[in-house]
Amino acid sequence: MTSDDEAIASLSDAGVTDAASRSEAEVTVTGADSSAATCRDQYCYAPDTPCHLGNLQLGECENWQPAAPDFEAGTADDYRPPWSGLALGSVDLTAIAATRRARVVALVGATNAGKTSALVAYFIRLRQGHSVDGMRFAGSFTLLGWDEVARHPEFPPAGTRSFPPHTTSGRSQALLHVRIASVSGQLFDVYFTDVPGEWFEEWAFETAEAPGAEWIAERADLFVLLSDTAALQGPERGKARSDYQVLAHRVFSVAGDRVVLPIRSKSDLGAAPSAIGSAIEDTDLALFGRAAAPLSVVADSPIPNPLDPLDDVIRSATAPRPMHPFESGRTSDPFVSFRQVQRQI
Repeated sequence: MTSDDEAIASLSDAGVTDAASRSEAEVTVTGADSSAATCRDQYCYAPDTPCHLGNLQLGECENWQPAAPDFEAGTADDYRPPWSGLALGSVDLTAIAATRRARVVALVGATNAGKTSALVAYFIRLRQGHSVDGMRFAGSFTLLGWDEVARHPEFPPAGTRSFPPHTTSGRSQALLHVRIASVSGQLFDVYFTDVPGEWFEEWAFETAEAPGAEWIAERADLFVLLSDTAALQGPERGKARSDYQVLAHRVFSVAGDRVVLPIRSKSDLGAAPSAIGSAIEDTDLALFGRAAAPLSVVADSPIPNPLDPLDDVIRSATAPRPMHPFESGRTSDPFVSFRQVQRQI
């Protein structure tokens, strides 16, 4: 098994599934008819994507399962890009990340901490032309995935003028992509995680109980850790404080030299009670060397520049960083047995 295959298997086992699924229910979500032809290869999602084995005519593939009589499988002249536009999963990411380095941003927080709402608000801001130090939105492989969550704040009939629904196991738990272009024309592919807060609540206490969160923790380039102002003000604020502190220590234990940006969501609601607010601030300063930046996604927020903390996320995700030393004892060649790579990526 190759490293790519291992990565694909680990992602699938972790529960971070592809936009297309083997189940009929999820095939319906992609817009395909459940009676349409499918492939027996668990890592192939034809006809939504090209044949995993490279066959131009799907009927020539040994894994292709016949369709209903009225289904058109396409011809050799048809071309489909290796992505569906929905949130990305392991197979999609493998094909797309081959073009340039993938920069994965892990949004970590408890249930209802506002992770998806923050993503939606910032994506709309980028789409409207917002720039970060001259860097601008330059496209996305997951426009349908973004639309699935970003349509909710819109006016009816497209939306409901409400926040995105809670991310549950019934939704696609994968990666949302944005491409950022610098003033010089350099491109950066940034992938944001959008997974249920229950994953991180379990992962904070026992990593083995949340393989999806563990997969994210191992592969993230930086972490955005959200504390929930509403929860810290609510009737169970003591529990919310202790749960956040446990989660913060878990993130600190796995982050190593990776950046962690603490953010206080729903800051338009005001401050948490002084004792709880001080405990949260002390935790952030002790573990991450910075206090949480206030974030709000409401239009009439009293917080000045309420989405600016997410600009820092883009800055950190696109910042150059040196590669780590590579060491291998599998060869006697002195060139590859140990090397220090100085160039930045």
